[in-house]
Amino acid sequence: MYTLGIDVHKRDSQIAVLDEDGEVVEKPRIENDQFDELAEAFAGSKAALEATGNYYSIYDTLAEHLDVQVADPHETKAIGTTEVKNDRLDAKLLAQLRRAEMIALDEKLARMLDDYIDGPRIDKQDDYGRDPLISTTHGRPSTSTIRDTIYRLTRPCIYGGCPHDQDPEECDATEFDHASTCPSSRSPHEMRSGSITAHLLEDVPMEIVTERMVVSKSVLDRHYDRRTKREKMLQRRKFL
Repeated sequence: MYTLGIDVHKRDSQIAVLDEDGEVVEKPRIENDQFDELAEAFAGSKAALEATGNYYSIYDTLAEHLDVQVADPHETKAIGTTEVKNDRLDAKLLAQLRRAEMIALDEKLARMLDDYIDGPRIDKQDDYGRDPLISTTHGRPSTSTIRDTIYRLTRPCIYGGCPHDQDPEECDATEFDHASTCPSSRSPHEMRSGSITAHLLEDVPMEIVTERMVVSKSVLDRHYDRRTKREKMLQRRKFL
């Protein structure tokens, strides 16, 4: 089985092809509208490309024949920093990372983040000259801004009628700083609990959840795991 690393550019892309021993056997450069032939030639192989530029069409073409993963450009740069930089080395690094199973960015997540960055994200730096993923007109959002925004976005009246028979024109919870007074709005803690519980219900191993959510097992058990006793019992039956 071959492993392909693809350094995508605007009109063409540099390819590095590794054999089963990790040796570079081909390093072609092709036009971005010629990936059909490449995908068919290496059908069944693994491939990796960075989430940069218009990689969507290339991914879709390759995914019909290859096992493709999308790499985070920031992570690949951090791992493969060298004094010498060229397209062939970048393509080879992507292939090596793919071969070593060191690429973990989900393709759907990559597309969602790209859509957000190219769409509603506000292009504003923080006080340290960095570009936060989540931004406001003032830079990086404060903790209170995140909390208040979550309260506002979880009010049912935003998406439909009020389950509490309140008139939106008169309800205090529709005011900017009073969203938390809505009985159906949710706090950041509840969203975090819901996310953790959803992962656990999908049988994601506990050690993976605690590492990803940066929380100890004891704290997770006490404060975040919302599974019922019956749900836990049904999950145990799958393994015991």
